[in-house]
Parts: sequence; structure tokens; C-alpha cells
Amino acid sequence: MPRKITSINPEQQRFSVWLNYWLEVYAKPNVTISTYKGYNNMVKRHIIPKLGEAKMCGLTVGKLQSFFNAMAKCENSFNKKITLSQKTLKNIYDVMHIALKSAVEAGIIAENNLEKVVMPKCSDRNENFLDLNEQVTLLQYAKNLDSLAACGIVLLLDMGLKKKELLSLKWSDIDFKSHILVLSNRKIPIVQSDYEYLNKHKKMQRTAMEKKGLLQTDDTLVLANRKFSKYTSEGYNRFIKRAADNCGFDNITATTLRNTFGAECIRIGGSLPIVSYLMGDCCVRITRRRYKKLIEELSSGNSPFELV
Repeated sequence: MPRKITSINPEQQRFSVWLNYWLEVYAKPNVTISTYKGYNNMVKRHIIPKLGEAKMCGLTVGKLQSFFNAMAKCENSFNKKITLSQKTLKNIYDVMHIALKSAVEAGIIAENNLEKVVMPKCSDRNENFLDLNEQVTLLQYAKNLDSLAACGIVLLLDMGLKKKELLSLKWSDIDFKSHILVLSNRKIPIVQSDYEYLNKHKKMQRTAMEKKGLLQTDDTLVLANRKFSKYTSEGYNRFIKRAADNCGFDNITATTLRNTFGAECIRIGGSLPIVSYLMGDCCVRITRRRYKKLIEELSSGNSPFELV
């Protein structure tokens, strides 16, 4: 149970105390599990490390504005310099706004000063990609690994799936006759090598499920954990990290692999509208911003990728 907000001078309480109290008492009973986890991640990862020690009465417009200005440039939680996306910054704002609005309604503070903050624009992100040799190394490792979990690495690197799409992908989403992966907003062609790999993976999964008395159907997840249920985001992150470590790579995430797919498409001459479509971006502008530095490096000849 979170530390209780005292009735004596509650405005003198630390912001972290209110945030933890709000998460458990206000948010958790009223939102879905996934939404609660998202709130909790924003609070623990981004907000408390920077503003947790501030008193509730000390959350002035100036202090909040300075917080968001700094976050738009870079964020240093867990001793790592991370450039945030505009969407993440907006999510942080939304969580803080709801928490502070609840504080006003509870009589903790007189007004929600966050409403007077002007949201800054984030700096361009420096996305990380694997170079060609690293891609080959990790793909070979994944395809030779005696683990059903390795399929996710192949799908991220070769098809650019979003992690949420990957973890929810079912066999009914794969059209083996047409060699196409069918998602909600796009269709991704499956190259012959991946077509053969997915067929092999499906047979391996079917055999493994039969040994446990389970039946593989069209609704079975393509990527499933040892209990043949859905991976958690954190659980699959750990698998990717172990695989990357075994290949001698540092700081490799699902996003790194997905972004590498887009970078490879650009390397071989794919247009931005096509790359944007394949990756499921909502607009070409987002794709252009993600690969801005890469495109400039390719044009100048200073990139590990080579134009063809």
C-alpha cells in the first residue's frame, strides 16, 4: 500500500508520495491493466526521478515548464541518456495532468499549473540501427537457435513489425498462399527465406504444443512463451537482450531491430512513402524524421550503410 497522504499540510507532501498514492487509489481501480502499467511506467521511469522530491505546493508553472523543456532535449533516468519522442513526451504530460487534476479535486493543491505549460518540441532522435554484418550475425543466430522465441527477432528485423503487433500476431494473419503478412493497416510481403523459416517454425511449434496436449489453430500466437500464451513486453525484451549479448551487441531492443528494417529498406533504395507504409507509421513525416540522419549520412557517404 502506498504511503498515505496526510491531512496536515498535504501541499507540503513530496510529489512522489502523491503519485504513488494516486496510482494505487485513483488509477488502478478505474483503468485497464495495460493502461495502469503504462501510467506506472511513466511515473516511475520519467516523472519521479526528476520531480519526485518537489513539494506539491512547489509545482509552479516555471518548475513544470523547466521539467518539460529538459525532457524535450534529453532524459537521463537510470543513468542513460535517452532522447524521447514527441508521443512519449505527450504521454508524460497526460499522466501528470490526470494526477494533478485529481490532486486539485482532493484539495491537495489549489490549481493544476500544468495547464499553463507550453509543450516544447523534442530534439530529433538519434535512432540506432544494426549495420549489415550485425544484421547477418543476429539473423543467423536467431534462425539457428533451438528456441521458438527466436521467431520474433526474425519478424522484427525482416518485416519491421511493431512490438505490440509482434506479440499479438496469430497464424491467421499469415497468408502462406500469397506470401503476405496481413496486419490491421498494411500488408507486408514475405521473402522466400522467411517463408521457409515461418513454415519450419510453425511445424516446430505444432510439435511442441502436441507434446503438452495442446492444439495449434489459426488463433494460436505465432510468438508464444513456454506456456504458449502471450509474451509480456518486458519478457520479450529480456529475450532480445540475451540474444544480443550472445552475439556481442549492446543496447539492442525490439525498436532497434524494427528500425533496422526501415533503414535497410532505405539503403536498398526504397522510397519514404513505401518505407512508411511497411512500418505502419501514421504519416511519412514521422518516417522522415526517424531516418533523417541516416539519409544525410548515406548521401554524404559517411554511413556504415551503402547506397545501391
